[in-house]
Amino acid sequence: MTDQKLYCAFCAKDQDEVSAMVEGPDVHICGECVRCCVETLQNNGHWPVATNESLRRGLMALAAYIGPICTSAVTSAM
Repeated sequence: MTDQKLYCAFCAKDQDEVSAMVEGPDVHICGECVRCCVETLQNNGHWPVATNESLRRGLMALAAYIGPICTSAVTSAM
């Protein structure tokens, strides 16, 4: 991270207001907004369901990286 404060491109919260911030090229999204995106995809049938162990482990690793806020969404997708 840089010395400059980072802000979520979706909700505009800064890095001190959220538990996790995912960085992309010139864009950031907080864990809370990732959770909302996952829930929206699940509700519309577009979130992948884990069909094998490696996919399940990958989704759980993502949830652990983003934080506990996302774990229930990823777990319910499996």
